[in-house]
Amino acid sequence: MNKVQTEKFLDSNSSSIEIIRDYFDKLLSKLESLKSENIKTQMWLLALIMIYYGIDLKLFSEINLGTFSISTNQEIIKLLIPLIFNYFFLQFAAINSQRGTIISNIRQIGGYIYNTKNDIFEESMYSKSFLLGIMPFSIAEEVQSKYLDKGKLKIDTILLTIPLIAIMVIPIIFPVLAIIDLLDAQWSLNWFSKIITVLTIWLFLVTIFYYVRLIIKSVADVKQDFSKTPVANVG
Repeated sequence: MNKVQTEKFLDSNSSSIEIIRDYFDKLLSKLESLKSENIKTQMWLLALIMIYYGIDLKLFSEINLGTFSISTNQEIIKLLIPLIFNYFFLQFAAINSQRGTIISNIRQIGGYIYNTKNDIFEESMYSKSFLLGIMPFSIAEEVQSKYLDKGKLKIDTILLTIPLIAIMVIPIIFPVLAIIDLLDAQWSLNWFSKIITVLTIWLFLVTIFYYVRLIIKSVADVKQDFSKTPVANVG
């Protein structure tokens, strides 16, 4: 649910806090499930990158899986890995899109249940420390919750954010390099290679469109949080 829908849900069930609490508990359970799926997807992305470049480095020349040998099928494997990678990349973006929505719902409903107040000095852009105590652990949430110190960036948070930015960028860089490699080495081979290359490019463009929309939405939500944050009276 978006914030308007969540507000309507809270208003329509204001006389029955148990319904709101039950939904809140289900959101926490769903967030834990998405965390598990997200980790699995990230492991697949990492494994595919390692296999792709491991083939070039001949790291798998002696590995045989029954009748299937990586050394003798490395061309078909390198052809298919970018397509499979883009599928998992799309799944990664979809999971984090849903995860972002659920976290937003948890912040909003949790704030309603536990009566937490929005204040920029309490870092209202992100989950309060109170809510972080009951949410599944997330390094991103942990870093984001400490993003503001009375409205100012903190050096330690910037240093912690750099690896997170790298994690977000790598899934974009690898498909680009792989597609360039496909066009250079595979395009002229046969019709099957052409079909796989076209499918890979198409899926990559779909994923990038989805990924960019996700980032734009996240930035818009942050701006909306700032615009709604009351200014503290000083003096």
